[in-house]
Amino acid sequence: MSRGLKLSQQPFHHRRLAIKPRDPPQPNIAEQQYVETPRRATSENDPRMEVRSYYLSKSMIEDLKKEAQADAYSSVTAFFWRASVRARKVALAQKASISVVMNGRRILDLPPGLFGNVVFYGVAEAEVGSLLSEPLGVAAHLVAKAVAALDRECFQSIIDMVEKQRHRLLHEGSTIRPKVYLESPDLMLSSSLASFPLYKVNFGWGCPCFVSMNPSRRYPGFLYFNRAPPEWGAGLVANIECLNAHELDIDHEFGTLARNIPQLSSLASILNVDEKQVYDH
Repeated sequence: MSRGLKLSQQPFHHRRLAIKPRDPPQPNIAEQQYVETPRRATSENDPRMEVRSYYLSKSMIEDLKKEAQADAYSSVTAFFWRASVRARKVALAQKASISVVMNGRRILDLPPGLFGNVVFYGVAEAEVGSLLSEPLGVAAHLVAKAVAALDRECFQSIIDMVEKQRHRLLHEGSTIRPKVYLESPDLMLSSSLASFPLYKVNFGWGCPCFVSMNPSRRYPGFLYFNRAPPEWGAGLVANIECLNAHELDIDHEFGTLARNIPQLSSLASILNVDEKQVYDH
């Protein structure tokens, strides 16, 4: 659109026609697991968050899949969930949670080109001591179970819950989140942008050499994946928003992953920064 080219897919803007509640609404599952929360406003006085980026090659991802005996998303998410909890030295008796963000488009059979996000949250939870002492496959199973729980009935139940509270949600700017999301002080939020063709985006001045995101000021512990630059080969870049980035910097495992970024000097040159600033990002 920015270059005046013909759209490959016409946008569909009628969300109320596509995402329909039942009549009457039946939010049975959602009311047990989700709760309405005020939308948090950000301000300049909020603590400054930083992003740390880590590269995982295709072979590293395959190794994690073999170790966990799980799919790539569950294996990699579980790896970073455990590593982050360990690096931050969370008390062993404390509960640690990770919220997984799921795209509802395919599950709900929505019209092609529907404009806007259709995402839902599922939560995996474990005691820190168990999370760190058990094999990676146990954490991966918890992640996969949270993903599997977000089936069509769960999605529809959440839509029905939103419908019952729609006018108040719109008036107060509130949103619906999992109850565990509010109760855990050590939440991580995992989302994947790996299916997005980010390195093919061209606004008229060429495709990007590196893609990441600015800190949101909203989600400390937000973990998201995107494709690695094509010249790095097949792989993922994992990005973590954090308030205390030094905890990850001094951790051996995270330090090893940071140094695994290929062509670090050339990336620093392209971005016109030194290599330390690339690490610090």
